[in-house]
Amino acid sequence: MAIDDFGTGYSSLNLLRDFPADVLKLDKSFIDGHTNAKRDRVVVANIAKMARELDMSVITEGVESREQVDFLKSVDIKLVQGYLYDKPMVREEFEKRLENKVYE
Repeated sequence: MAIDDFGTGYSSLNLLRDFPADVLKLDKSFIDGHTNAKRDRVVVANIAKMARELDMSVITEGVESREQVDFLKSVDIKLVQGYLYDKPMVREEFEKRLENKVYE
């Protein structure tokens, strides 16, 4: 089970306590804008640390730039998804890329 868009809307700290999730997907709003600010670094790093201590994988959504990747690496987040790597695609196209071992 994954907690999607963590940190926005109905996704709160209570979910970490109340649901046996395996994955925490950190909302892109945490990496938009000024990702070098101390406050951003402290908040994101500690959310990730808390999730890992709960034996959860952490994935950050909405990664669009190398600067965001560098920031996430600096706070020990290694799994990301976003347009930097690819746009959403239909299953058949994805499977074809895997079969042909061609992935852009």
